[in-house]
Amino acid sequence: CLFSSYFTGQMPSIIREVNSLYDVDGFFTNGWPATGAPALCYCDNCMRLYREKVGGVPRKTLPSDHAYRKFFDVHMERIQEIWRLWDKTAKEKRWDSVYFGNLHTNIRAVKNLKQLADVAEWFNLDGQDRGGDNTPLWYCAQQCRVAQSVMMGRTITNVAGAYASTNYMAWRHTSKRPEEATLWLSATVASGASPTYHWL
Repeated sequence: CLFSSYFTGQMPSIIREVNSLYDVDGFFTNGWPATGAPALCYCDNCMRLYREKVGGVPRKTLPSDHAYRKFFDVHMERIQEIWRLWDKTAKEKRWDSVYFGNLHTNIRAVKNLKQLADVAEWFNLDGQDRGGDNTPLWYCAQQCRVAQSVMMGRTITNVAGAYASTNYMAWRHTSKRPEEATLWLSATVASGASPTYHWL
């Protein structure tokens, strides 16, 4: 749960342990923060928080728009709080260390990207490729341009995979055509982001 001590206690402990053992430049979380709509949780932490900040108790069905909007705002504040904490913890050993999250889907993201950019030194996009035949080539550049609009000149990277996304389970065991990889990386650079190219 986002409001549990796992995020404020356990994760900083892991960052400190890694820093004590290794000389690392930064920390990255893949898939966090999730860019979809925050889900209602019914644990003790969330029930208490919901009562204090939103009012009442969350229903098993989606609450009214007004109540959910308040919950969404509390959720975003918590993400910013955690992001600041992890970045501060990363910098305990080295001032130039950084924490950054995985901010994918950009223009389709439900989360407030401007609020995330307010706490991010580094904005990492997860535009690996077209995801089969449904995503247009310009989607990568569009993601980068959305990131540019909120980051105001700070670091933006786009992760691109050497593999070809397909609808089959073997997608990470395949490879992109060279022309496709070149176009995708070119779109990343042309839109102002730095490419990160990886193999799995």
